[in-house]
Amino acid sequence: MVSKVKEIFLKIVALDKEERNLFLEKIREKDSLLWKELKSLLEKSNSDSGIFSMKVNFSSSQLLETLSYIEVSKDYIGVRFGDFKAVELFSSGGHGLLYKGRSDRGSQAIIKLPVPFLEAKVVRRFFEREARFYVQLQDFPVPKFYCWGMHKGEIPYIVREFVEGTVLKRGMGEEVLKMVIETVFKFHDAGVILGDVSPSNFILSKDRLVLIDLGTLSWEHERLPAYWPFNPDFSAPWVKKGVPPSRSSDQYSLLLTVAYLADDKVSRYVAETLKSFGKKDYLTKKELYKIIKL
Repeated sequence: MVSKVKEIFLKIVALDKEERNLFLEKIREKDSLLWKELKSLLEKSNSDSGIFSMKVNFSSSQLLETLSYIEVSKDYIGVRFGDFKAVELFSSGGHGLLYKGRSDRGSQAIIKLPVPFLEAKVVRRFFEREARFYVQLQDFPVPKFYCWGMHKGEIPYIVREFVEGTVLKRGMGEEVLKMVIETVFKFHDAGVILGDVSPSNFILSKDRLVLIDLGTLSWEHERLPAYWPFNPDFSAPWVKKGVPPSRSSDQYSLLLTVAYLADDKVSRYVAETLKSFGKKDYLTKKELYKIIKL
């Protein structure tokens, strides 16, 4: 059975999210024993904080996200959290499932719930931390915080503003690049480490840039647990090896994000800088702008 699970890991890595969902839904329908084994392995790894390890196997992370989506994607539809009722699953990833919520008056919100298979105490700590950051950072470019609580006394949830806008993508121009840079420095100046500086973690809403997920935030010099999550596509190499996030790792991720969003010329400038950028390096704003010629 273990070899069969490994075979599935290898197969899903090559699939996109939609194909992965269909593939695993078929397993759930046709092979209940294998489905239970997949869930069991995830639960066992999470008892050792395996899924949240900074050395997490990427295919395991993909499997967690997909199993979570299939297992509970419809379970909370129609359930009320604070003033909002969950109406549809909006997205999934990391350690949260995001539902679009709607109040009786028709206003919208995002309801964040934990993915299943995660150890309850770990999940509650993460959600409590995130809720505190929302409260403490309401003067920063983050979504409005509505409430947090425990569904049925067991499952933590966070309700926050639904921010309408566009996820960052290539070709948005120099002004957007400057907004990203200024936003990251604003958090750093307040002693906040973002942990996930990537295009998908920002929304351009009208004339403001909003950091939409606070789940990876920490305070500078804070002692973090070993199961801290990270974005494998935009993380510094030392973070992938288990070093906690810092201002330097945020800036490495910022440079990767700038390279992703900017034109080829700026991307080449950034690539040259990253060759020698280490875990103790930190650029001033003036130095960073000089590198990318803005």
